[in-house]
Parts: sequence; C-alpha cells; structure tokens
Amino acid sequence: MNIATWAKQRGLSVIETHPAVIADIEPYISKDERAQATFKFHLDELSNPQSLVLIEKATVRDSIGLVELPDGHICYEGNWYLPYLLDHPVYRRRHLPLDTKFLIHDKPYAYQLDSLRAYGIEQDRLELQPVGIDTKIEKLWFANPIGHSGLGSGSVLNSVARRLNTFFNIY
Repeated sequence: MNIATWAKQRGLSVIETHPAVIADIEPYISKDERAQATFKFHLDELSNPQSLVLIEKATVRDSIGLVELPDGHICYEGNWYLPYLLDHPVYRRRHLPLDTKFLIHDKPYAYQLDSLRAYGIEQDRLELQPVGIDTKIEKLWFANPIGHSGLGSGSVLNSVARRLNTFFNIY
C-alpha cells in the first residue's frame, strides 16, 4: 500500500517531502549482483517519493509501529516488507506542528534519544509505547520511508550526518 495514494483517494492532504531515491541509487549498483537483486525487489518503494500524510484516528499497534488506518487497512509501508507484516502477530519536524508528540517504543537506546535531541525532539515530546499495548491516535503524521534500509538517498544521509556531526561536535 502506498500511503500517499491511499490518502489522496480519500481527499487527505499529502505533502511530498523528498523525491524518490531511485535516481540516487541506480548508478551505484551496476557492478554488484546482490545490490541489483535488492534494487529490483524494492523497486516500488524506491520509485515513490517520501510523503507526509495527516491521518486522523489511526491506531499504532504494539510497540513496533504497525499502523491501522481509520478504515481498518493496515499500513505496512514503514515496515519495508509485506511478509514481515503478514507474519507478525499484530498485522521531523520540518512540516510538523511544534507540539507534535513522537510515539516510540518504551525502551529506547541512549543513541536513539540523543539522535532525536539532535533534531530538537526532547524527552517531553516523547510518548512511550509498551510492548503489547495498542495506541489510539487522534491525528497521526505518518511519513513513509525514503528508499530502503540498504538503499537510501546519499543526499539525505549526508544531511543527517551533518546534523549529527554538528550537534555532537564531531569534525
């Protein structure tokens, strides 16, 4: 499911936040058979731009972030791989309001909290979701992933690296 398509079909606002990463990745995989296979397998995700969608009355299932949409559909786009969803038992600030809360699992690592702080997201803006608990969300801002965990946009990764380097004074 493409969350932007789903939202547009329902007349919801969709903000494109980053173009598709396919053009960033394609030139670098020509000599690597494994990368080519991964590229072909994830071609749909790599071809979609990243979009930000406001979803009212969504439910985030359990602590891993499966999103149940108000019409009962499950958005698996953030989990990268449909079989991961089907096998599971529970099937940034640029465009967000300043009072936006961030739902994260209840046992984050220190580096995860530090990374959020680098983007101005302090502890008071975090909502912790314990394992086995569903969270009903009145208004959910959902951003689909940029690319794939193994195939991402170099420009976005460089931007994140610069932000973290500046925040942590790494040169």
